[in-house]
Amino acid sequence: MSAIEGKYEVEDRGYETPCWIWQRAKTTAGYGETWNGRVVYAHRLSYELHVGPIPPGHDVHHRCEQRACLRPDHLQPKPHREHAAVKLTAEDAREIRRLVAEGHTHRPLAARFGVSARLVGMIARRERWATA
Repeated sequence: MSAIEGKYEVEDRGYETPCWIWQRAKTTAGYGETWNGRVVYAHRLSYELHVGPIPPGHDVHHRCEQRACLRPDHLQPKPHREHAAVKLTAEDAREIRRLVAEGHTHRPLAARFGVSARLVGMIARRERWATA
């Protein structure tokens, strides 16, 4: 039995095909997490088990936009920079800048928006989403 087998439910979430929704522990951002010798994101483990290694410098994007989905054909590797852009809208970038200006710290904002604290800092400094 694999580390994900029997730990998800098949659910129609409006994508082309039903999602495999993780039913166990989740991060505050809604990503499934499991143990595979260490704590790992369940969707990354599913991709590696069913498709193969994640290319270096890549994240695993949910084409279905369901963070708890494990279905391999809903998952797609994307370069970090490109993947971060998919997660955020221009409105999100403006909101991040506003909240940072009000004194909110990067880590809680990163968890709230599902990105890294580093990216929050880059947005605040206009190194990313400069025109937003």
